[in-house]
Amino acid sequence: MSIVRRSFLIGLGLTGLFAATARAEPQPAVVGSVETILGDCTARQRGGEMRHLKAGSTIYMNDIVLTGIDGRLDLRLGASTRIFMHEHGRLFIDAFMVSHGGQIDWPRNAPFGLPGGDPPGVGAPLQIIAPCG
Repeated sequence: MSIVRRSFLIGLGLTGLFAATARAEPQPAVVGSVETILGDCTARQRGGEMRHLKAGSTIYMNDIVLTGIDGRLDLRLGASTRIFMHEHGRLFIDAFMVSHGGQIDWPRNAPFGLPGGDPPGVGAPLQIIAPCG
């Protein structure tokens, strides 16, 4: 076998290896779904495309969920967490939100929970109803 042909075949094999590696990007874990929705609500991963949510849409770990001016959202996360979001809400979905359980009523204008240390929102106080023990 000639050196040129061998080099070509090795190069072709390495190209396939790099292409397979590039496709192996880890997907974020599915952690929940949208139960009910009213108005404009979206979600996105950091640096990702905005997804318009509808009933039954998938929620992923590390999603940033946003409700618009007329938005209301009911999320089911993990085995036993429910989150009710009101208009102008922003929420970062992390492991605590998913695994804690209980019910979280996310008030109007509440940006609390985003990475980077956003301050608690103005408006109604955050109410968390969680199992004890």
